[in-house]
Amino acid sequence: MDIKNFKKELKANGVDFIWPDNADYDKSRQICNSRFNYKPMVIAYCNSEKDVANCIKLCRKYNIKFRVRSGGHHHEGMCSGDDIMMINLSKMDSIVYVGDDKMKAWIQPGKPLGEVYKELENNNRIIPGGGCATVCVGGLTQGGGWGPSLRKLGLTCDNVEEIQLVDANGAIIKANEKENSDLFWAIRGGGGGNFGVVTNFLFKLTSIETPLHILSVSFPKTLMPKALEIYIDLLPKLHHDITSFGRLTVVNDIDDEKAFYVWAQSYGSEEDLKKAFKPLLDLKKSSPQVLKTNHHEAHQLFNGIIPDTLKNNTVIKPEQFLYQPGNLHESIETCSTTPHPHKVTSCFPKEANYKRLFEIIVKRFLKDRELSNEVITYLSIHSMGGVLKEKLVASAFPFRTKEFMLQFQAWWKNPKDSQQEEYIKWIESFREEISEYTEGAFINFPDKNLVKDPEKQRVELMEYYYKQNLPRLREIKTAHDPENLFYFGMSIPLLNA
Repeated sequence: MDIKNFKKELKANGVDFIWPDNADYDKSRQICNSRFNYKPMVIAYCNSEKDVANCIKLCRKYNIKFRVRSGGHHHEGMCSGDDIMMINLSKMDSIVYVGDDKMKAWIQPGKPLGEVYKELENNNRIIPGGGCATVCVGGLTQGGGWGPSLRKLGLTCDNVEEIQLVDANGAIIKANEKENSDLFWAIRGGGGGNFGVVTNFLFKLTSIETPLHILSVSFPKTLMPKALEIYIDLLPKLHHDITSFGRLTVVNDIDDEKAFYVWAQSYGSEEDLKKAFKPLLDLKKSSPQVLKTNHHEAHQLFNGIIPDTLKNNTVIKPEQFLYQPGNLHESIETCSTTPHPHKVTSCFPKEANYKRLFEIIVKRFLKDRELSNEVITYLSIHSMGGVLKEKLVASAFPFRTKEFMLQFQAWWKNPKDSQQEEYIKWIESFREEISEYTEGAFINFPDKNLVKDPEKQRVELMEYYYKQNLPRLREIKTAHDPENLFYFGMSIPLLNA
């Protein structure tokens, strides 16, 4: 490769770039999962879709591989790589309202969710995004996007009306229900980086008519089995206004008060929320506190931050609404703002009879002990259903009829931890133990180790994530990217692969 001319052309095109000899290189190459220590050849900070198009054209011309990064939260680190160009979209972070009523907005992929919620809240608007503040719109939306408003408003991608992207030829195109409708279907739920570089999403916004109510309740290990049984039974019965998620954490102390923790967010009344969770609250035998708040503050609490408006609250204890593991040694978990090494995986229940599935899960959590005080291991239960199940939006996301999703996580402090293989083994062995009663996986929670050889078994791996939609996704991939330019370790394979 003619590196001299490549650098010259990159500079001439006006792209902001960082090379390994730059003082900011190590900081700029850092991604959320510090288990991976990739060293890109160059990092290109794009300010516009034209910058993105120029980068794609240069990579084609000089035969340079590339990866696309919005927020850097790909759990398998595939937003980066060694000796590649990292196309960084973090500077493409605008929100532009459409129309005087501000019921639509163009939101760029590099906008962090925390900033999205804050800005939209100022105009009494929301989108159903995810829970973590530093995750950006780009990857979340393309993977589908689970969040605490899902049962009322659907997936993040369900609220997208048009997409702007740069294709494999470096052309700037758009996709909607009428134009490039195949891409519009595929990008919403088909995972990021497969079909082009998305540079903008047109979202339909929802007007906020009522305040949010949040309920949280935790249980010690002694009550965990019964509490979990009740929780799983009530999830399908919840009103669409309510979305809930629970967390089972591996703890040593049998009296740990957060061995099982439940959070619920509702657009309805405080009374209706308490009534919905009455069977669970009766087990606790204590009067729950319900917090009346807004979306931005709820999002802060989810991320372990007590909002300024609640810090001096003498009536309610805001710390009880911080959604964190019971044995949190420091802020090392899925919404941490500091990169940490970690491993995640996910699955969905096969059928409505969940008894045997949760018998295994309970037995495992009663038996397991902390692997070390350097790691947090836990299982999250993400409620689904609601409008997701009733309004079958045409998109690539294949799990709309499921009532909940399971996510296994292990987060630790040191990328060089000598026990990290044991932490990963905890994830893999647990998933295998319940495999008879589960299926599939969620592409926003990527795990390349669902097969022994992710490269040779790429089709089998992708079947976990896309199920019956994979053949169509491969057709669309082959039609729009026949040279497989948008390739990475978990990209959708071409038809002839």
